[in-house]
Amino acid sequence: MTEPVPLSEWEYPWLTGQGSLSNADNLAGDIQERALTAESEQSVRQNSAQNQRLIDRYNRLNTPGPGIDSAPGLSTVQIDQAAEQLAFEELLVRSSHMPADGARPEVVELLADQGFTAAPISVPELPEVTVLRIQDATGPLTAEQLKAPLRILWAAKIDASLNQCPPLGYTAKSVTNDSGPRPSQNHPPNRLVSTSADDPVHKVAVIDTGIADQARQDHWLDGIPTDQQDIDPLYLDQSGVLSEIAGHGTFVSGVIRQVDTRADIRMYGVFGSDGIAGDLDVAKALLRAVQDGVRIVNLSLGTVMLDNRPPVATMVALELIAQRETDVVVVVCAAGNNKNETEVFPAAFSRHQWKVGTVRVVAVAGLERDSSGAGFSSRGRWVDCSTLARLVLSTFVQGTQVVTVEPVDIVDPPDHWPPVVYGPDSWALWTGTSFAAPQVTGAITRAAREQDKSVADALDWLLTQGTDLSSSGFGRALQILPDRNPPA
Repeated sequence: MTEPVPLSEWEYPWLTGQGSLSNADNLAGDIQERALTAESEQSVRQNSAQNQRLIDRYNRLNTPGPGIDSAPGLSTVQIDQAAEQLAFEELLVRSSHMPADGARPEVVELLADQGFTAAPISVPELPEVTVLRIQDATGPLTAEQLKAPLRILWAAKIDASLNQCPPLGYTAKSVTNDSGPRPSQNHPPNRLVSTSADDPVHKVAVIDTGIADQARQDHWLDGIPTDQQDIDPLYLDQSGVLSEIAGHGTFVSGVIRQVDTRADIRMYGVFGSDGIAGDLDVAKALLRAVQDGVRIVNLSLGTVMLDNRPPVATMVALELIAQRETDVVVVVCAAGNNKNETEVFPAAFSRHQWKVGTVRVVAVAGLERDSSGAGFSSRGRWVDCSTLARLVLSTFVQGTQVVTVEPVDIVDPPDHWPPVVYGPDSWALWTGTSFAAPQVTGAITRAAREQDKSVADALDWLLTQGTDLSSSGFGRALQILPDRNPPA
């Protein structure tokens, strides 16, 4: 067995000859970080004009209605006194409360007693979860109005949750605002793969926006299957202007490949060009990945949940994996960018009993350049580890990025970022815990291969590295990708 190599001694030959970040890069990082911090201070209110545009566009394209065969509506739900989140206008419940013998389900009876009509919808890919579309005398309920029937179910000890939309929670960032990516001309050359083809390689699932179906000559994304269902659509129309979350999955995949150039990445695209997907979509992708033989999953997404109750579909999917699989499955999750200790799911499943079972959920927070906790990052006792989340460099996509910059508290800020055209083999700098998580994912796959370990043992080794910042809610502070602009 190969002797373990401390993270501090890992070498990245592709960094040879690269200089420090430029003043423009640092300015971009300041703007990104201050934008994330400002959003955090506003409780990451995503119900603004941008949210309303997403809601209007989704509801226009999907013609929501009360019928079982129609798409659910999309609206916002107040999570606490300050924060709102997007959610589909439906509830998810455990199917054990929905008997298949023809009897009227318990939850339907329970809600009918309180004046609600519930239409159950089965989920073929996840039969253990049932969807409920609910209405009262006035018609279908919005996400906010669904709180009333939801609390009736909770009082009856029934596992239920809104079908909330994690990609628009605290981890996914928009390319159209000032927390989005910025181009980088100072990036690695062609990918180098120097290890033997006989080395064991673990499959890695990236559940995200999908992968760009664009040829790259630098080989950094070679070998990632481009099944049509897992392609990032990138654009809302034929204009070539990138949609709100375009390139997120491509960027995450490039981070993993930089840490482990041999990583066998499988993309599971669940968020279309409108960036809308729910807990149920993520859960189905998670099960599909494990059925495909994946044992390491990256989830750079997340949301706070109503009353801090776990999302039912993802919870049930994790339970099923724990029941069915004999090998450990590691699920690496971004902790989020909401600047406080509020739990963000699915990362907060790290505190669950599966942590020592056949499913291990890892919550990854973000660090600053000096390895202190990033001000914008979520943190808390539920966080396992953290790594660099400011100005992470990775692969991006072709297209035009249109940015609207809000005023930020920096010296001589630009009035606006002009439209940026990304060409072939483009790279970008991006800030957030979305890009800390894939560093940990890549480190697990690399350690498992180089040290001939299982993914569980590789994770255990990784969590012995670095500095203990658990007292401040950042777990083990790890330096994985090298910082190209270390503090003086």
